[in-house]
Amino acid sequence: MKTEDLSISEAFHLWDHLNLRYDQLEIVMFSISFAHDTSFIAVLDMGLIIIKKQIEKLEELCLNYSVQVPERPPAEMVQRIDPEAMEDQFMYRILLTGLQNSIDLHMRAVMETVRNDSLRKTFIDLFKDEMSSYDKFLKYGKAKGWTKTPPTYGALV
Repeated sequence: MKTEDLSISEAFHLWDHLNLRYDQLEIVMFSISFAHDTSFIAVLDMGLIIIKKQIEKLEELCLNYSVQVPERPPAEMVQRIDPEAMEDQFMYRILLTGLQNSIDLHMRAVMETVRNDSLRKTFIDLFKDEMSSYDKFLKYGKAKGWTKTPPTYGALV
């Protein structure tokens, strides 16, 4: 039930967040269909659960505040290229960049959600969850040797 009004920017952030999650849902489903490494598939499956849960929450908020819900992505992915052409390391880096972009989006939403306190708390919670997911995903990628680690800075010996 709607308890607080929304500003135009707050309505936009709801819509934009839902669009982002729909895109991420498609990218993760795509990645799962091409991934080779079983641990990577398990990590992606966990991410899929988180994304679907957040989509439900964001859809509920959009309906509650009468914000137009964007078009949902397809329920299934159709493969049109050879799965062997995709490398897990490449998909990992695409998904890591997506997490970084999400963090930025959540932070901007927190800063620009001034009118509606409960919605700001929702964006703060999304930000915290995203930071936790990013930290775990980054550590996973480092353990696999999939991150592009910058060289050490300092005096050469």
